[in-house]
Amino acid sequence: MITTDLAIHKRPDTPPKIPSVPIAPSITPEQPKLLTFSDLRKHRISHHTKHPAPMPVIRISGANYGLQGMISALTGPPKSGKTTVIGFMLATTLTSFSSPEQTLSIKSALADNRDVVYLDFEQHISSTQDLHDRVLRYAGLSDCPDNLHILSLLELTMEQRLQAVRATFDALDLHLLIIDGLADLLPGVNDEEKSNALIEELSLLASRHKTCLIVVIHENKGGGSVRGHLGSQIERKCAGLIAVRKDRETKTHSIESRLIRIGDDFENVYFRYSEEQKQMILLDALATDEYNQRVAQKKAGKDNDPEFLSGLLALCFKGVASLTKAQLMAAICKHDQSAGSDKTALRRIKGAITLNLLVNDGDMYARQSPA
Repeated sequence: MITTDLAIHKRPDTPPKIPSVPIAPSITPEQPKLLTFSDLRKHRISHHTKHPAPMPVIRISGANYGLQGMISALTGPPKSGKTTVIGFMLATTLTSFSSPEQTLSIKSALADNRDVVYLDFEQHISSTQDLHDRVLRYAGLSDCPDNLHILSLLELTMEQRLQAVRATFDALDLHLLIIDGLADLLPGVNDEEKSNALIEELSLLASRHKTCLIVVIHENKGGGSVRGHLGSQIERKCAGLIAVRKDRETKTHSIESRLIRIGDDFENVYFRYSEEQKQMILLDALATDEYNQRVAQKKAGKDNDPEFLSGLLALCFKGVASLTKAQLMAAICKHDQSAGSDKTALRRIKGAITLNLLVNDGDMYARQSPA
């Protein structure tokens, strides 16, 4: 069942709770010790030291997205499919899957007895409940395991939110922690001092507790970069950054690699809802290739779209075998409402010739089928 209070219990004999007295939302540093070079020598790297790369906790299409002891970030516009991606990140820590097609190419290291936590500072409790139910369905579980904690914390005050994150680290042995609504821990995303302090504290907590920490942060309007100074700081510090998007015309979702700090990026992962299976499914190789071609044609525009140009030429050459350049340009402007000038008509002609839809013989143009 979904957890809604903040009394997080690691074990029955150790019931740590969040203090009732509010804690300030930023670290209050102790008097700093004056460092000497002798203090720094313990951090020296030499041929005697061996520091392996951090252990991958979440891989996407084989790429190291979420790492133990580090922060990674997830962004994307509303209704893009972020909740689906988060659901599979959580589910794959609880259950081993035989095929990446079952999990949108998301694979996580199993949590075993360590804790998996989702803190929701943004959504209504019904949406958090929906995520909980999805995770169990994805993982093939009927009951919520003891080490899965999904908390709806929308009603917490600003002072309580960071307090809740600290209490979670203190109380549990965290394998994976997902914070949905990183910006909700601060009064504003453009406060440089508080943004830096927040990311520094979260980085230290993740490192000390050997936790894979995933934070969800919004994009600027229009897409692209993540919001404010907080977004810029998380980009500088994160192990991985992905964006989840939706093509509303084709109802196709994608997971896009924006940054993979250790290892290679991954090719876009595409998925869409299956009425038959009643959940999101991964597009197979053929469907992915067809979708990529469609996107490429859309980016290239009508001048390079064979389907559009073929239909346009069929109208232009209806009842005639050939046209002069002037006649063809006039016909294009007549039948293509977006071609309101000779310049646009000339681009259409050039594109049709390149695609072998049109042949030029002296002063005359004739339609032909592509080779």
